[in-house]
Amino acid sequence: SYINKIYEMTSVGRMFHNFYPSRIEIPEQPKRTQFLRNVTESVLKLRETFLAGDYEYFIIIESDVIPPVDLLKRFDRDVELLNIIDQSWGSLGGIYYKGFHDYTLGGIHKTHHTLSGCTLYKRELIQKYPFRWSEDNLGAFPDAWISYDAGQEFGFYNDHDIVCDHLENPKTLTRYSKPL
Repeated sequence: SYINKIYEMTSVGRMFHNFYPSRIEIPEQPKRTQFLRNVTESVLKLRETFLAGDYEYFIIIESDVIPPVDLLKRFDRDVELLNIIDQSWGSLGGIYYKGFHDYTLGGIHKTHHTLSGCTLYKRELIQKYPFRWSEDNLGAFPDAWISYDAGQEFGFYNDHDIVCDHLENPKTLTRYSKPL
């Protein structure tokens, strides 16, 4: 029912009509990298489906991140502005992660790394740079690596007026994540 709800929510507009990625199988072992591999393989499958279509922008909204209801209008406005001020921009994120994002700022600011919790990526960046992970740094997720890999060629921005809720478990005060 979750995938059907996502499909209903995204198929109305111009962005993801008939966008149904197929199921992927990810081995459980090694356990220490399972979550990282789950995230990476999932986003790579979505990237593959995206690149097979005629889409301009790839948007990721993580399941524990709740964006503002007018997110797509804000992204449209910001894309118009970024196309004027920086032709080489590659991604635009909303803010949602206390301790990483600066909640005292407002407006659009250049950054070295956009997190993928609520992020719009330009097609040119997604075409050229795949999401990945590395045994060399198990703390770095695909959003960190794509920012690292594409950082010499593309600009990264956050719109500090796009403030999202980031769900957390009220009992543990941690994000909603659990072993698979």
